[in-house]
Amino acid sequence: MSLGLLLSALVERASVATGLALFVWFGFVFVGDLGVMGTSLMLRLEARQLLFMTLLNPLQEFKLMAVLLLRGGLESLGPAGLYATRSLGDGVLPLLIGLLVGWTVGPLVAALMVLRRRGAL
Repeated sequence: MSLGLLLSALVERASVATGLALFVWFGFVFVGDLGVMGTSLMLRLEARQLLFMTLLNPLQEFKLMAVLLLRGGLESLGPAGLYATRSLGDGVLPLLIGLLVGWTVGPLVAALMVLRRRGAL
């Protein structure tokens, strides 16, 4: 939502903001699933690199957190899940929460700055 607010603060027309928000959403959806899978197969990424790529996408972060909370661990996600569990241990959940808060607060603060600069607030 805050990313959509940022996009709407950056453009003049509501229709353009809506189109951009949908484009960004679909980008996160397709790049998150198909992009990570395809990239990992083509480049033969290690588990550490695959986890890093996954953590760049807020939708993937939410999915990881849901699996962690519902299943009690990330082992069902394969090598990246095992790597996250082994390397981060109990810090996985706080990391995911922090990243999601960052994806919420960061664009919100940026949108507020844009709106203040324009004199809309």
